[in-house]
Amino acid sequence: MFGRIFIVFLYVYFCTWSPSFASSQPPCSKANTMDHYVLAIEWFPSFCLSNPDNESCKKKSENPVSYASEHLSLHGLWPNRSDCGTGYAFCGGEMPNVKSMCDLPALPFSDSSFINLLSEYMPGVLACLQRYEWIKHGTCQSFVPQAYFEEAIDLVKQVNTSYFGRYISRNINTTISLSNLYDAFDHDLGDGARNSLSITCSENKVTDIWVSLKKNFNVNKPFSDNLLILSESAISSCPSKVLFPSFRSPNL
Repeated sequence: MFGRIFIVFLYVYFCTWSPSFASSQPPCSKANTMDHYVLAIEWFPSFCLSNPDNESCKKKSENPVSYASEHLSLHGLWPNRSDCGTGYAFCGGEMPNVKSMCDLPALPFSDSSFINLLSEYMPGVLACLQRYEWIKHGTCQSFVPQAYFEEAIDLVKQVNTSYFGRYISRNINTTISLSNLYDAFDHDLGDGARNSLSITCSENKVTDIWVSLKKNFNVNKPFSDNLLILSESAISSCPSKVLFPSFRSPNL
């Protein structure tokens, strides 16, 4: 009996052990062990108001009327593990010590023109944000770089074409209530959809919106099917009245 148990043990051990990620791989940096995703989207004019010296914000003056001036834009698509909090990252190794994100390795996109498409939906590309996001988050999932960012773009487009996205675009530079913003998310995504949201503000200006997604999200399904509905909504840092400023705001 002992011999049989020992043989089974050896079989399981050698079939599941990976020499490259053996016991040295910390749980919160082991690829493909996520239990959900977070779609991190931002309101780029708010970001530039707080970070006017950012390279991407300096260059926006060359094209002030852009997709990101009227829509939510991509910050990142983050595989996540609940037991790691926000610490599930760097599955391919630590971040290189560089002065600028543009000193990080360029990503091997299969289509050389893809970077132009990505920059439309992810204005941080002008400061090489995509390189940072790949090293920190992209290495924790199995898509190659272009496919990974294509998935992220599709998700951002789905948010912006929803009632929620259209509501924001209609109310740029208009003070709105935070409760109405949550209601807009529920409008065509379903009651309780707001519990997948985390909204962050700088003073009264919306800066970031995080949307929790199921581990097996599928961009070909309705966006509502991909939402990970939590038991209650995240605590927001925003006041009761919020603003989505424009690039034409006096301080920008």
